[in-house]
Amino acid sequence: MNFGELQTQVLNKIDYNDQSTKVPTYINSAIHILEEEDDWPHMENKATGSLTTSIDYVTIPTRYKNSKSLFVTDDNEQKEVHIGEYSAIIREYPFGSNSKSLPKRFAEKYSESNFIVRPYPDKTYAYEMLTNVFSADLSADADSNWWTANKWEIVLYGALIQFELDSGQQLKLGTEEMPLSPMILYQGMLTILKKSMKRRKYTKGIAYSRASYVV
Repeated sequence: MNFGELQTQVLNKIDYNDQSTKVPTYINSAIHILEEEDDWPHMENKATGSLTTSIDYVTIPTRYKNSKSLFVTDDNEQKEVHIGEYSAIIREYPFGSNSKSLPKRFAEKYSESNFIVRPYPDKTYAYEMLTNVFSADLSADADSNWWTANKWEIVLYGALIQFELDSGQQLKLGTEEMPLSPMILYQGMLTILKKSMKRRKYTKGIAYSRASYVV
């Protein structure tokens, strides 16, 4: 299913054509919330490159959410570089390029859009870094991603919850006697999704910058 088809599914459920211009936002917001709640396997992003005696950083990827691991290769052996707080790492390794060795720690430095490593590299090291990144917003009707291809029903449900929050209209997503709050609905949706993930092999999907992330 693509983005245009999913918008049609949402409109068919809400039956409020005056909301049609808002449906793309409902869908993207549902995906944002799902990905904010957990680190789904399709969000994994791998970056490779080299650290050198003059390059002590790895660039933070677009739509970055969090980091998973960083390894450098030293004498054909992969060695883990552990994450820490920037201020703590600078206190531990205060001399920068004046004290070089095998990198052991890294930290996010948002002001420069980088992860810095310490100690400063004493030679060239190949690195492999795994991070989680948010899915890019869907915009064109033909757009698709892992969610629209594999779990569009979950996104449809989330978009309907977003419609309820925005419009004040009650779609009876719970029962007439006991309508459910949006947060309870989202938690139920996440529980269903997590259980299904245990039964189904994940395929990689399209991997929201924190600065532009708005729900």
